[in-house]
Amino acid sequence: VSFYRPGFSTPAAQTEFFDIRTDTAATPTGINDLARGILWSPQEDFAVLPKEDWPASKGVSGRKAISLNVGVPWQFANFPLDDRKLAWFDRLNVAGNLIAGCRQSVARFDGRSGKTLPVLEEGPPYGYELLTSNDQAVIMRKIVSSCAKPEDVRAFHPECVKMDLHFMRREIVPCVN
Repeated sequence: VSFYRPGFSTPAAQTEFFDIRTDTAATPTGINDLARGILWSPQEDFAVLPKEDWPASKGVSGRKAISLNVGVPWQFANFPLDDRKLAWFDRLNVAGNLIAGCRQSVARFDGRSGKTLPVLEEGPPYGYELLTSNDQAVIMRKIVSSCAKPEDVRAFHPECVKMDLHFMRREIVPCVN
């Protein structure tokens, strides 16, 4: 996959996209589907490719980010955030849900460094999920993880946390859907 700046014939960035399937009757991802599946940062500083279709046994998960900004020190990075609910808080930073087995937290992908950093996390049996956002803050809800035991569910006390993403200040707020 190659990315070009408008008017240039030399790629600004390029990487390989593997479309490996175990079913021999399956067809590769079409170029139009691949293009529609790309997630773009607000000012196209980086792009996130769709998840590569590897067999489950290969342990490949998440998506790959490709830097299109020559002013940052990374070229490729893992993008492990669940992209169904993302909160962009500037041109290079996005927060979202990060699910890893029994652990569920809210993390942010830092487009300056290409790293994923925690916003709010708690060890199982509890976790956090992104509830809502605006340009300045995210509201996260404490949840019971899928690995919780019945006694963990009974002991659970719901809460919501508002986090100012620029100053990383947080406060407990009412949970409103």
